[in-house]
Amino acid sequence: MRKTANKTATKAAQQLDQLLAQIALDHLFIETLATRNSDSLDFHDVSVWGVKSALVAAYQAGLAAGQSAAAKATDRPIQQQAAWPLAMTAISDATCQPLESVRTFLDSRHGRHFADDVQNGLYTGATLAKAINAATQRWMGWTIGRQTAKQYGAPEGLPYLTGFVIHCEITELSVEESLAA
Repeated sequence: MRKTANKTATKAAQQLDQLLAQIALDHLFIETLATRNSDSLDFHDVSVWGVKSALVAAYQAGLAAGQSAAAKATDRPIQQQAAWPLAMTAISDATCQPLESVRTFLDSRHGRHFADDVQNGLYTGATLAKAINAATQRWMGWTIGRQTAKQYGAPEGLPYLTGFVIHCEITELSVEESLAA
């Protein structure tokens, strides 16, 4: 997963570099944006209208990229509907905890942090299932440390995801018991 994310980020950076180089050439008449360690090659006199033209071109390119991303996001409600059962199953399988406990975790602030991790995976271009699985594996790879164990009462060394699923279930049960009393 990390290699795919790095390749995606590298490709995006290369595309951005190419776009900026083209804008510099078309609007500022600068042949390259590479540093050449020479004042006569690295510093240029440009007109204010050339700078304005380059800034407008960069703005329009950003606007077009944003509109493209918004168009891709039109299927987001469908993804959100699909995310819940995928996440429930992946977390339950990884932690060996019942689906009800996983639901409680996903409804908590810790679950929202988990969802942010999934969203980061989607941002890198991963499919929904792969983003959920990667986040699940990442959270299972982390372990509860001394400070977190003290703060939440989860055993030190327990996988992070397992610990917080159990913590959220225990917290919900204690709230229900106090309301019933």
